[in-house]
Amino acid sequence: MKKITKILISALVVMCVVSCNNKRGEFALQVKYLPVKLVNSQKWSIVDLTTGEIVAKDTFATQPSAIVADLFYVANDDGTYSYYSVRDLSKPVGDKRWGSVTVFSEDGYAVASERGGALCVINNKCEVVKQLPRDVVACSMFSNGRAIFRTEQELVGYIDVKGDTVIPAQFTAANAFLHGDVALVTRNVGDSAFDITAIDTRGKELFSVSSLEYGILTPYFSLGALALQHADSVVFLDRNGKETVNPDKNYAQIAKKGYAQVITSPSMTYIVTDKKGKQGVVDAQGQELIPLKYDRVGNIAPDRYLVLTDTVASIVDSHGVAVGKARFTQFQAGPNDVFAIRGFIDTGIAAAQFLQMVAPEYCAGALAGSTLMDLNALVGDDPRPFVGLNAIPHSEGSFIVFYYFDRDLASAPKGGEPQFNYDARLVSVSVSSQLSHCGVNTEQEVLDIMKGNLGSRGFVFAKDDVFVSELGTTLALGYSHGMFNMFYFANPALTQPLPHVRRK
Repeated sequence: MKKITKILISALVVMCVVSCNNKRGEFALQVKYLPVKLVNSQKWSIVDLTTGEIVAKDTFATQPSAIVADLFYVANDDGTYSYYSVRDLSKPVGDKRWGSVTVFSEDGYAVASERGGALCVINNKCEVVKQLPRDVVACSMFSNGRAIFRTEQELVGYIDVKGDTVIPAQFTAANAFLHGDVALVTRNVGDSAFDITAIDTRGKELFSVSSLEYGILTPYFSLGALALQHADSVVFLDRNGKETVNPDKNYAQIAKKGYAQVITSPSMTYIVTDKKGKQGVVDAQGQELIPLKYDRVGNIAPDRYLVLTDTVASIVDSHGVAVGKARFTQFQAGPNDVFAIRGFIDTGIAAAQFLQMVAPEYCAGALAGSTLMDLNALVGDDPRPFVGLNAIPHSEGSFIVFYYFDRDLASAPKGGEPQFNYDARLVSVSVSSQLSHCGVNTEQEVLDIMKGNLGSRGFVFAKDDVFVSELGTTLALGYSHGMFNMFYFANPALTQPLPHVRRK
């Protein structure tokens, strides 16, 4: 099967969220180091943002997480994760391999689960501080001393760094205390309405408004105010729910200068885009700090920006001066996984969820003969991102879905505009889900349950865990290093069994 022919460059993380309540700084993550993949390198390195020095060159085969408080995690070959410290890259911190993890907070705490075990809070030595209750199915990274947890009942609340519940699970959705001591939570009050409530770190309600009147523009307070859509205008509420003026007093002045886009950065500068699509940075008076000549610009640390030209990024300071000589094509400035999930599942439920994906819109006989025109809703109206690609990535809950076609999805004729190849024919669909946080035999247990139920979906067993439908289309099941995989072949001629690779 043809592989995807382009590498997607990691998106620049523009953390344009600030708050005068955040005494530790304006940035969502306080980072001193940046994981990067250097130009012409196949491995990951680490760059010191202060000096631009490469402190670990071509050290990791898989992408490290964001580095906070000098700590980060890396995936192992068996689908687990190990934490490392920039101060000593020769060995992991602690001897445990974790099934699911979050990045550390500046306070030195993270949330992780042992493979097949419950979630727990760990300290910067990777020692368990406290195990969370078994009905907690997911828990976020810590932000300002609080992490969001979700229960089996689909309710969310908050814990502190000791692992104690400080705000009980009572909300349908919740946001992090990202930049201070106020967060937004929601409660459903009907089929199409919910309350938008601001709370403090103890759960005290500060104010509440209805989604029937207001729309959430950003789920956090910026400069002490919350921006909401109200009727045809944008309004700002203070922490008491009273209307106030836009706290960013210079934004309107900068926007009037005719830029196509203006973004407030954490350093209270402005990342601006001109009408040709080039980006740069100006200060509060509109004076140019970084020339408008880059494809993308992102403010990731005080006095440090990432600038991207074509596919190559580098680091500059707030005057556009290069910091170090590192040039890279990929980087990790934000958290990979905001939530960790518990390390055990009901394999019957997991198998049933996979069986639900054996449906016409995913991988059943009804897709045989489909073309890109039939599935055009997956690509939208812009062909440019799909030039040279033969697969469409899609996510559905915890599932990763790829639709593969017999030719490129779009082509760019010499001297012409890119055009979709709507006659491209679907040849296969893959559906995958990560189970590496679960017990080592979970994948086989899920597969065995599915084998006993595929008959009700119109598929009968052939061999090597390949199943055939009455239409001749096929379905293959397998797993590798903690990832459970299911391939539907709309073109039976391409059928091939999937590997069954157990974790160590």
